[in-house]
This record gives sequence, structure tokens and C-alpha cells, in this order.
Amino acid sequence: MAAISARRRALGLVIGLLVACPTAAYAETAAPTPPATPPSTAPAAPVGPAPFPMPMDTGPKMLAQAATAQRALKLLQPDLQRALKERNDLQKHWDRLTAQLVYLDDVRSQTIANLDAARDRLGKSAAQAYMSSGGGQLNAALGVVQGASDVLDLSRDMHLISTYGEHEIDVVEELDARKHALDDQILDVSHERTRAKYDLERATARVETVQKQVADAKKSLLVARTELNRFKLLATTAGSPIMGPNRLTAAQLAAFLENNGYKPHLTVTVDQLATYYIEEGAKVGIRGDVAFAQSILETGGFNFGGSMVEIPDNNFAGIGACDSCHRGFIFPDARTGVRAQMQLLRVYVDPTVTIDSLPDPLLLPRTLNLGFRGRVQSWWDLTGTWATAKDYGIRVYDLYMRMVQQSEAAAALARVAAANAKLPATAATAAPARPAVP
Repeated sequence: MAAISARRRALGLVIGLLVACPTAAYAETAAPTPPATPPSTAPAAPVGPAPFPMPMDTGPKMLAQAATAQRALKLLQPDLQRALKERNDLQKHWDRLTAQLVYLDDVRSQTIANLDAARDRLGKSAAQAYMSSGGGQLNAALGVVQGASDVLDLSRDMHLISTYGEHEIDVVEELDARKHALDDQILDVSHERTRAKYDLERATARVETVQKQVADAKKSLLVARTELNRFKLLATTAGSPIMGPNRLTAAQLAAFLENNGYKPHLTVTVDQLATYYIEEGAKVGIRGDVAFAQSILETGGFNFGGSMVEIPDNNFAGIGACDSCHRGFIFPDARTGVRAQMQLLRVYVDPTVTIDSLPDPLLLPRTLNLGFRGRVQSWWDLTGTWATAKDYGIRVYDLYMRMVQQSEAAAALARVAAANAKLPATAATAAPARPAVP
């Protein structure tokens, strides 16, 4: 392991009594140095990086905002579908009632016209009977014209009307009854349409409310994603926050080890371990991809050669390995070891952490009493707290940026290859044309 300063020895003696602390004795000498790997850009005399150009809590805030917006959208989408269905059903119902009213009004108008015509014919029939039989029944005949309800009662006893206008009386009676029925039906439909209009307006307002909530959630999610992308672009030095989003994927983490000739010795596959770093980091808001670089530095690319921790310990960050300690902490499996590292980084950053405030129970509760809780924000700040090596934070982040650069280069090559695969054959690749015959 690399030489440890006198300050580190003193620090280990004190802290080792409380709980085994992380070490600066990263097994760098065990890591291979492939020819293709660019040399470290860490300065010989480390100088603190420029301040991060965004608030240090941007990462966790935007991650929380994005998660809240996504949860809201997940809940609102079914609500919106139900509200739209209810509104559309009520709109169809209101349209049917409106069409029914139009139809009934047309039928009523035609019935009234037919009733007027029938009364006219009945009046003419009464006049004809009067001229044929004399004027003794004139008043009764005139009553027929004035109102069917009175005439119908009289007509039953009038031989004159029954002889010449009985059919017309039946027609008038039927049409008048139909008109009254239509009036009642139109009144009922009108009342139902009024209620439907109220329900439709209520359902429309509900749709508008949910649509606004969806729009607000989408806007919030867009803002969060935009800020997180900006965070990733600006997080290029060790002065960037420990908490925040992952930039690299588990596949990219594993590929870095493979492409740079590291020979990990693990209790799980490299792919599985890389997945743990992304998942466990995301659970507590820690940048797991940078923590993966930290572990590469601490363990010599997970080789553990010359380290105070051994392969079965599943301890990837020298937790508990100090000068006064016989051996670092031992964790039952790889995920637990990664989780302990992520939780400890969170403790270093967040002064509000308690035993049960994280998604999983705190694995090392005594770390709350180390005196480092909430004292650091950036990877640079780990110098003198996680480890005493004066370039610790810079070397962690320098290694991480190499991972980022190699991953971006590989992604760019993959995009070019994919684009070339879609291109048609060019003149350079096509079969040469036959030369013209002179």
C-alpha cells in the first residue's frame, strides 16, 4: 500500500477506537497501467478546484424533483384517462338529449300544424252540416272550431256532428292528446339535459384541472432533467458534489475495467458489482459511478493486492482499514459492501442522517459519531476526512473523468458505426465501372 502520512497514523489511532475508518492507503500499485490509458492529469502539488458553478445541493434537489414529477405523472395518467372518458360519455349523452329535443320539437311543430288543419276541417264539416240541416246546431258547430276539449263532450250527444264530423273529431282528439304528450316529454328531456349540462361542465372542469396538473408535472420533470444534464456537464473536477445523478451506466463502469486491463478478484461478476454501485448510489443520492472510481483507486482495480482488506471481505473502499486496525470491515456480500460505502459517503455529506432515515437501515451506525458527519460536500473534501493523502480527491476524480472520456469516445464510435451501417454503398465501395471501349 502507498505510504501513509504521520497525520494519517494519528487520525487512525483516534478514530479506530470508535469505528474502523476508511483509509487513504488505496492499492494503486496493484493496478495495471495499460499503454492505451492516458497518464494522470493530477497536479504534482494539488490545488483546490474552482467552486462548482451550481448550488452543491442541485443534484439531490433535482433528483427529488424528477422523482416527484414522475410519481405524479404515473398517478395522474389514469386519473386523466378516467376524467376524459367521463367527460366524453357525458358529452355524448348531452348531444343525444340535444338531438332528441330537436326531434321532439320538430314532431311537436308538425303535430300542431296537423291539429290546426284537423280543426279547420272539423269546422268546415260543422258548417256543411248546418247548411244542410238548418241553423239549430250553429252554436255547437262553432264550439267545435273554438276548442276540441269542449266540443268533444258536446259531440257525443249531437246527432248533427256525429253524422257529418265524427271522424274529424277523432283526429282532433288524437292530435291534441299527442301534443300534450309531446309537451310533457319535451319538458322531461329538457330537465334531463339541464342536469347533463351541469355534469358535463363539472367533468370538463375536472379534465382541465388534471390536464394542468399533468402539464405542471411534465414541466417540473423537464426542468429537473435539464438541470441534471447541466450538472453532469459541469461536474468535471473534484470540486463537484458527492451527491447527485449518475452519469455513467453499469455497463460503462464494467467496460472501463475490461478495456484497461484490470484483473478484478470479486465474489460477484464485474457487471453485477457495477450494477450495485449504480443502484445503491441512486437509493441514497450518492454518485455511484464516481464511488466506483473511488473503489478502483482504493483496491487497485478490485485486485486487493497488498490491501488490508481481502477479497471475501466485500469491502471496496477500505472501510475500517487504518494504521491502528488489524483489518477492515467484513461484509457478508458484495451488495452489502457497496451499500455500506454509499451510506458512509452520505453520512459524510448529510448532517441530518440518522439510523433509520435512509431507505435501508444504517449498516454502520457508529459512523454517526465519527465527527465527520455533514462536513464534506465535494470529492475534494474527502482529503483529510476519508483519507489523508493530499491528492486523494483529485485522484479519485481524475480516474472518474478518464472513465467518462473513454465511455464518451466508445459511444461516439458506436454512433458512427451505426450510422455507417445504415448508409447505402458509395461509389468508393461499389464495384468499379467498366472502362469505356475506345
